Amino acid sequence: MRTQAKSRSRVVSAFVSFTLLLTLFQAIPIAFPEFNLNKAVAAGPSISLSSLGSCVLDAGLTNVSSPAGACDGSTTTKFISFTGSSNIRINLDRLAIVTDLTFSGGDDDVSYPNRRVASYSLKGCTSSSTASSACTTINSGSWSSSELSAIANGGSYPTKTFSNTTAYQYYYLETTPSGQADAPCASTPYFATTCVQFSEILIFGKTAPGAPTLGTVTASTTGGRTVTLGDWTAPSAGGGTLLNYKVEFTADAGANWIVATDTQSASTRTFTATNAANGIVNGGSYKFRISARNEVGWGLLSAESDAVVPYGSPQTPTFVSSVAGNLFTDVSINQTLNGRAISNYQFSNDGTGYTTLNPAQSTSPIRLSG
Repeated sequence: MRTQAKSRSRVVSAFVSFTLLLTLFQAIPIAFPEFNLNKAVAAGPSISLSSLGSCVLDAGLTNVSSPAGACDGSTTTKFISFTGSSNIRINLDRLAIVTDLTFSGGDDDVSYPNRRVASYSLKGCTSSSTASSACTTINSGSWSSSELSAIANGGSYPTKTFSNTTAYQYYYLETTPSGQADAPCASTPYFATTCVQFSEILIFGKTAPGAPTLGTVTASTTGGRTVTLGDWTAPSAGGGTLLNYKVEFTADAGANWIVATDTQSASTRTFTATNAANGIVNGGSYKFRISARNEVGWGLLSAESDAVVPYGSPQTPTFVSSVAGNLFTDVSINQTLNGRAISNYQFSNDGTGYTTLNPAQSTSPIRLSG
């Protein structure tokens, strides 16, 4: 009987424990707060439109106010469109993968709530002039009336975060307002029935790297046919990771650029161009430039270097002929300059003692007196 009592006690105890566990488990979802994905914090770093780009109106449209004000980094300027859609082109100076978008409201949104942005469509374009219909839609989103009514004058919209892995340099933004126009949007000269306004477009994500800063660029002076790029300064990584560098040079003052390497390790910020690998020759005039790559793509080019000319000591002249005159002899020679013009010659009658020509002579034939 004691054994049965113990067994029954264990069963009851186990049942109570299980019931308590089940009750706690059922209560867990109730204890957690409800997540609002529309209020998620931007996943990527801010892409400064005032520094990296500009906002312009789509071609042919004029019934807007201050399109540049939507990207100038200031909430004191306001963009207003009297057509109900913004139709703004965002032109960046480099590639960017945009993954988040929001707006800063106008300075009088509370008084004119129907001007707020109710929905948007962000597109990526292959050029600054690509027709909007030919651009690729990256993301479309909207805000509820309760979300919009909670935004103060100049306040931030809940950030929209979306999946995107394609980089574009040019973007197109369309918007719709939250209602019919309210004065004074409907005043002359447009008599608008709908309008939309905001002070700033804010986008987030990764950009291609900025421009590296060249260090010293030095040509060999001993006949080695090389040009060495000294330690350059790494650019901003654009929110990503620098992967490698591209080194380019021109031998015709920029008419054509030749890639010396596009696989230079990001951890190595020096490079030597050689005759064997890159065709560097003594006497050639070369300029160099570099750029960096991250997950987004190739970034901005550095400034071009000054022109440098590798050279070496003149090679031994080769005798061609001589013509004797009255107290002089004209000697014709073949001369390889080796990258730098001849400034003068020395001569010897027996190959041991050399006399420098005075006055200096630099072209063949040279005249020897005596």
